[in-house]
Amino acid sequence: MNPLRRDAGFTLLEALVSTALLAILLTIVASLSSQTSSVSAVSHRRIFADSEARQTLDRLGSDFSHALIRGDLPTLLEKKAGNDGLAFHVDSEGYTGDRGISRIGYRIPDESGQLERGAQGLFWEGTGAQSLELGGTDFGGIDDEESYEVLGKGVFRFELAFLLSDGTVVSEISSLKSDSNSLQPVAVIVGIAVLDPDLRQLTQENLAQLFPDAITGEDLLTLWGREMRGASFGGTIPKPVLAGIRIYQRFFTIR
Repeated sequence: MNPLRRDAGFTLLEALVSTALLAILLTIVASLSSQTSSVSAVSHRRIFADSEARQTLDRLGSDFSHALIRGDLPTLLEKKAGNDGLAFHVDSEGYTGDRGISRIGYRIPDESGQLERGAQGLFWEGTGAQSLELGGTDFGGIDDEESYEVLGKGVFRFELAFLLSDGTVVSEISSLKSDSNSLQPVAVIVGIAVLDPDLRQLTQENLAQLFPDAITGEDLLTLWGREMRGASFGGTIPKPVLAGIRIYQRFFTIR
């Protein structure tokens, strides 16, 4: 037997080096897996927000395409601090009614924080267009809670602004159709903010308050976008929540 021959195997140093390399490799794999999972989650939330916004704005667009904007059929423009409200007549049937005309409403109740759409069919009472009423009540928001249903469960902010015939944007108007010689609104600007409901559960803060009300001279996407880029935006709200918020805007032409 050759006295210089050693039994084959790893030395303690070689084993330690191998273990260290394996640990580093596993750390890299775990990090890549975590990053992939994070990217996938972010992508999923953006897809959800885009889908939610498209569904909401397309539904609004469909309603506006049937809107009856007339002086004798008033529109409710509920401008207030925070979420606005909107109601108008359309030439399509609701769940009830006898004249193929409905009142459509949009709102975000404080208790739910989700965008709801209401639809009620109307009845003719009397002989003139001024007598078009719902259940004998004056025109206003839809007063039957059962006529509302959630349209956008991730939509927590709903704001209105208006485009005038001279191209300027204003935060508030008295009516969508006026007989006066003043500048007429030619489009309703709707801004919405959307967040995945799972992320909303991470905070008890009123997220709607993060976004200011419309101001004259500026469209909502510009106004809100500047606010979101501000260093103080969100305060103590968790970063994943802030990162998941998406904002959208669309112009709806008034016929």
